[in-house]
Amino acid sequence: MFEIGRRNKVLNPSSMRTTYGKLMYLLQDAQNPTVAKSLGFSLHKDLVLVKPYLEERKCLDLLHDPRLECAVQYIDDRDPSTGQKLPREHVQAMVEGKRKVTEELVQIYGDEGKLKPEDVHRVVESLADAIAYIESNVRPVQQMLKYLEDNFDPEREDQQFSLALRGSGRSVYSSSSSLYSKYGLSAYSSSASEGPKLSHSHGTQYTFVWQSLRLWSKVMRHMHRLWVCADDDLLSTTSS
Repeated sequence: MFEIGRRNKVLNPSSMRTTYGKLMYLLQDAQNPTVAKSLGFSLHKDLVLVKPYLEERKCLDLLHDPRLECAVQYIDDRDPSTGQKLPREHVQAMVEGKRKVTEELVQIYGDEGKLKPEDVHRVVESLADAIAYIESNVRPVQQMLKYLEDNFDPEREDQQFSLALRGSGRSVYSSSSSLYSKYGLSAYSSSASEGPKLSHSHGTQYTFVWQSLRLWSKVMRHMHRLWVCADDDLLSTTSS
């Protein structure tokens, strides 16, 4: 039960905002040797991951089946390059194709005796959920990165589209200020009591934003691995 809750938190970070912390405190206390001995059993169980799950059942061939990529693909109803809505028929065709491939995998690997049909479904759906989480969180960051690269030149500063930050102890970015961009790209709101503390040129701020977006894209792409490492570290019984 506790493992299911931890795994649910990995795929749904916005859930269990208060209960997750309490759960981890409880499990950390239960990992204490004295507490574990008094309980007579352990509350801890490693997170169930797809590869170890298949390794235990000697069915790693499923991970290397080329059809698996189609079965777990993320289906977006918008064109990734233009952002335009795709025809409904096109999306439905992709969903149907994905369903058929999944059924093929279930028939092949669910009849070998190593895995039950529901086990194959669970593996495919787990991978599909993970990929959907990654794609839905990475794509917006990549889109913002594309907007930055398409609309701003780090070598050329346009006064109307400047990213420069000019540090100040007070607000100099009022609506009447000559330093205030009408698009608000480099300014705080006019109601702010203080201006930005950083002093970045247009090129420096461009690089700062570009690097931040690139970093966050990589972080989100590997977020599941980060969660697993954090879980292992929090519930480890050895000190390093």
